[in-house]
Amino acid sequence: MAKTKIEWADEVWNPVWGCRNECPYCYARKIAKRFGVNALQKSFVPQWVDANFERRFAKGTKRVFVNSMSDVQFWSVYWWKLVLDRIAKFPEIDFIFLTKGDVNVYAPHLLDMSKNCILGYTVTSRKEFMERTFVFWINNHRVLLTHRLLLNVEPIQGDFGWHIDDILQSFDWVILGAETGNRKDKVIPDAYWMDSILNTCTNLHIPLFVKPSLKGIVGDEFYRKEYPASLIPSDANPVNELTGGGK
Repeated sequence: MAKTKIEWADEVWNPVWGCRNECPYCYARKIAKRFGVNALQKSFVPQWVDANFERRFAKGTKRVFVNSMSDVQFWSVYWWKLVLDRIAKFPEIDFIFLTKGDVNVYAPHLLDMSKNCILGYTVTSRKEFMERTFVFWINNHRVLLTHRLLLNVEPIQGDFGWHIDDILQSFDWVILGAETGNRKDKVIPDAYWMDSILNTCTNLHIPLFVKPSLKGIVGDEFYRKEYPASLIPSDANPVNELTGGGK
């Protein structure tokens, strides 16, 4: 398995390689162009990579980011089946998914998902946040969702404003990060863009992971590296696993 510089995961696992999103700040497309082993991989067309799928997980790994080089909204049903069947064999590891797709993207696969899957959604702006209908869908389906939900705000691209408690309260984990790299039109965040997210997570006791890219902006009070409760028996009380700052 591949070690990673992504701070909130121990390893990345990319059985699928490629994405049809055209995000101007995308690091994965740049990696594909530079390190793709053939023309198809360099093109970043979504494809199955059997060699990646079969790699072993390192001993002691706790969190695996499943799709750092793809978006699950472009996965085939067959790819989903292969990945979820393998995940079920490693109940001691949390497997983290991310998508910029529709809020329903995970729905067809919920019955096949082990409880150690964390279902993540990525947004970069308040506009994306509100248009993805999180409030309506999650609040109406939360009783059916036994999996933990992640909101990944990265790279933040503008002020999130206030009055987002109703949405954030449905998530079990929030990750916050800025754009990195040297892109010509790189967005440098202002501290006030994140006030509502930081304060809401604090008030609602939502685990918050602030990436190093924001360390000098959010200040010591909010520079936290918190995780959701690890997989626990159903009769136990969940306790947030905190590293670094805390509540």
